[in-house]
Amino acid sequence: MSSVKGIESTMQDIRLQFKKEALSQQALKAANAMHRVMQATPVDTGAAKASWTLLKDGASSDCEYMDVLNHGHSQQAPSHFIERAVLSDPEMRANGIIVIVKA
Repeated sequence: MSSVKGIESTMQDIRLQFKKEALSQQALKAANAMHRVMQATPVDTGAAKASWTLLKDGASSDCEYMDVLNHGHSQQAPSHFIERAVLSDPEMRANGIIVIVKA
C-alpha cells in the first residue's frame, strides 16, 4: 500500500482556493449591485448617493431618507429604484444580492 505525501495539505489548499474564488466572485457581484443602486439614486445634494457602502454580499445605505426616496418622493427617480436597479440584472436576481436601507 503506497501513500501520497502531502495530499491532505494539497486538498486543503485547493479547498481554500475555491473558497477565496467564491468570495471574490460574491464581492464582485456585491460591487456591481452597489454600482447599480448608486447610479439609480437621485441626486439633489449628493448625500443619498454618497451614503452607499459596500458589504461582502451587497450594499447598504444609512441615509435617513433613503426609504422615502425609494418610495417615490423624488421626481428624478421612479419609486422602488433600488429594487429595479438590482433586479434589472438576471445575474443579481439569481445570486441573492442583499441591499440594506437603514431607516
